[in-house]
Amino acid sequence: MSSTTPKNSRSAPITLSEVPAPSATLGSAMNVQFGRPIPPQQQVLLYSSDEWEEFIREWVHSQRSVYQKVLRFGGANDMGIDIAGFTDDKDLAGIWVNFQCKHYDEPLIPSRATIEIGKVLWYSFNKHYSPPMKYYFVAPKGCGTSLSKMLSNTPSLKDYVIKHWDDHCSTER
Repeated sequence: MSSTTPKNSRSAPITLSEVPAPSATLGSAMNVQFGRPIPPQQQVLLYSSDEWEEFIREWVHSQRSVYQKVLRFGGANDMGIDIAGFTDDKDLAGIWVNFQCKHYDEPLIPSRATIEIGKVLWYSFNKHYSPPMKYYFVAPKGCGTSLSKMLSNTPSLKDYVIKHWDDHCSTER
């Protein structure tokens, strides 16, 4: 830092200081041109529901040592199956795992989960497919506390689904 006094002036000395080199802040040229970097954990929150299902399909597909085949059924009339990972060559008649993708603005709650559980119960009971060996909810915001407790307590989950079947399941096929 240095100070100088202009010649022929009665003003106070001017203080000059060195400007630091630019850092990678919001106003950097790189961020202006390409946008602010978003951590991967935050990027998934920006996905649409369709992009989320495709992301999960790719992830399940990457587990080729576990699954012989991976199919995406998501969308209308998916019968409660978004992504299926098959461990044998019998597809939905054999041993398979269901990945139910839910991309909401908030954690998954029992009423929304019950609809999907009800679909799998209905379609497997009516022999449209064999029941999945495992069933996963895959949601970037996770499950809410009440749903997490139910998923950890099978009798509680069963009671909730039965109690709310008419409200949440009977019309959602």
